[in-house]
Amino acid sequence: MEKIEFNGETYYTTDDGDVLDEHFITVPKDIFLKIVNKDFSLDNYQNKSSEELLDAIKFYKNHEVFSLAQSLIMFGLKKFGNDICFIRMVLPILTSCYRNLRQPEEAIRVVKQYANSITESPALYVSAAAAYCDIDDTVNARKCANIAYSQLADLSDEYKDEIRKVYQRIKALEEA
Repeated sequence: MEKIEFNGETYYTTDDGDVLDEHFITVPKDIFLKIVNKDFSLDNYQNKSSEELLDAIKFYKNHEVFSLAQSLIMFGLKKFGNDICFIRMVLPILTSCYRNLRQPEEAIRVVKQYANSITESPALYVSAAAAYCDIDDTVNARKCANIAYSQLADLSDEYKDEIRKVYQRIKALEEA
């Protein structure tokens, strides 16, 4: 654990990135966000491997710090732009971040930009289908969902659940 001072208070960061107060209780989200944003710098990631960067991206996304996850992904795409595995892993996260930041059009732009080079990324198409649902475009949502569904064997259980939810959203939008 690392001890840090913030606004006159003592906090501790754990090895997995959580922030604890002086009584070793997890801090409220608003304090967590302030501390994380204060210490964030892309310079801290210059010498990180793609795996380390991916871990940091997932950490920020899982803690709902979408703007920082997005910044790291954009940095990673510049640094590891020739690493197809890295790209396949981060693009669904990027589109999810855009959607959580209420920017589904940006998520769709990313999908269109990379669709030809990353065709075997069913997770990306699940996220794209959800983004199309966000803007009530059921035709393109269904196209993306069908592409993801055709590659269902390659999806994790998390994305299999997500594709079911997307099909439910498409059906609800079509019936509305």
